[in-house]
Order: sequence, then structure tokens, then C-alpha cells
Amino acid sequence: MRARIITGVGGVDKMLNGGIPEGNQVILAGGPGAGKTLFCFEMLYKNAKAGVNAALVSFDESRKQLVMNAMDAFPEFADLNQLVDAGKIEVYDMESVEKALSNHPEMNEEYVNVAVGERERTLSAFFKQMEINLPKLLGKSQAKLIVIDNLTAVRNLIQNDYDYRNFVTNMSRILKGRGFTSLAIVDLADPREESVSFGPEFFAFDGIITMYYSLGAGKKVALMEVVKMRGTGHSHKAVPYEILPSGIKTLNVGMED
Repeated sequence: MRARIITGVGGVDKMLNGGIPEGNQVILAGGPGAGKTLFCFEMLYKNAKAGVNAALVSFDESRKQLVMNAMDAFPEFADLNQLVDAGKIEVYDMESVEKALSNHPEMNEEYVNVAVGERERTLSAFFKQMEINLPKLLGKSQAKLIVIDNLTAVRNLIQNDYDYRNFVTNMSRILKGRGFTSLAIVDLADPREESVSFGPEFFAFDGIITMYYSLGAGKKVALMEVVKMRGTGHSHKAVPYEILPSGIKTLNVGMED
């Protein structure tokens, strides 16, 4: 059996028959408030505690806000901030990306001239040459697990479906070639169970985990499902989950379906 990277999220590794196969590139998709970034932080935290260094690259929130939100949601992860400060979990936000790219001696004029705060230009510049820029950003990082938060920001910059699919295909190839196991967050336009649809990025990755909701008997139920995962058998069952101070917990998990 292939080596695994655990998610550490309650019940999910059982759904994956032991975890995400090492080297897989995975989409984590969900609607607003589903807990996508929290899922990733729990995975980063549990891996760091197990000795697997990890990194998160965010194009939405600041490093300080990301860590604060995770600590507020998971107060039982008392040493999360220490793991971040020690570099066991590296967190890169837009300011980090801008500084890393603009200050690198080999960076061409396009990047040097990107002013801090010009978010769209920085994103566009970063992704145009991601194969070069990702290693520059990570520097001497020993991370084996990387989270991209999120691809929807990139989708808003690349309007053409063909160009966007080429981009995500290349990104998946680059991350795999660099030996990373990755989670890339994608926003679902409509997170209702009956309306979940897949964009072009979903077909370029090795795995898809969705977080959506169902309405039954007038009650909104949050559900998680492993849609696909190359390299392992997995549950096809949509299971309810909740976000607790100790982490995300799934219910009724099994491999029988």
C-alpha cells in the first residue's frame, strides 16, 4: 500500500482507508462557512504534531487572521501558534508572496515592479511562472504537505475555461513533481446537495473532497463526501460532520458504501 498522509480530521482517514496517498493533489470544495480552511488547518496541525512539516499559501486572508481564526475555532489546539512560530507550519499570505517575489535577486522586472497591495497583478505574476515561483516562495522549507487557499481567487483572474484548466493541470503536475501532497480549496457557487457542480479544476486533481449541506425535515445538515481519490479505496458515503473545539468530527463513518 502506498504511504499515506493523514488528514487527522475525525473519521476522514477511515473514509480514505488510512489517509490521502502520498503525492496526491486534492481539491477540497465547499460553500461559505463549510469549514474548508479549518479542515486544512486541522490537517496541518495534526501532521505537524506527527513530525510532518506543512505550509499554507493563502490569497484571501492575512497570516495573523488565519492563525487567529483557527485558534478561535479550535481552542484545544493550544500549541498551534507555537508550531507556526517554530516553522513546523509555515503560513504565507499575500504580503509574504509579494515580498518573496519582489525581493528575489533572479526575479524579472514584471515582479519587481509589482507594488504591495496590487493583489490581482501579484496573483497573476505568481501563477504565470508557478514552477519557478513556488520553490522561491517556499525557500528552504521542509514541507511535505501544502495547502493552497484558494483556487477560486485564481479562477476569477483566468476567465477562459481552457486556459484555467491548463493552469490547474500544470499546477497539479508541478506540486506532484516537487514531491508535495496538497489540498487546494475551491468555493462551491451553490453548496446545496442537489446543486453541487464541478468546474474544470476538479478533473485535473487526484482527489476531491466536498463539504456541502442538505435540507431534510426543515433542518440544515452539513455533509462531507469523498468524491474520488486515486490510489486508494474509499467510502462513497456522504456523512454529517460538525466543528467542535477539539476539531472537525464526522458521524456514521464507514467503508461499507
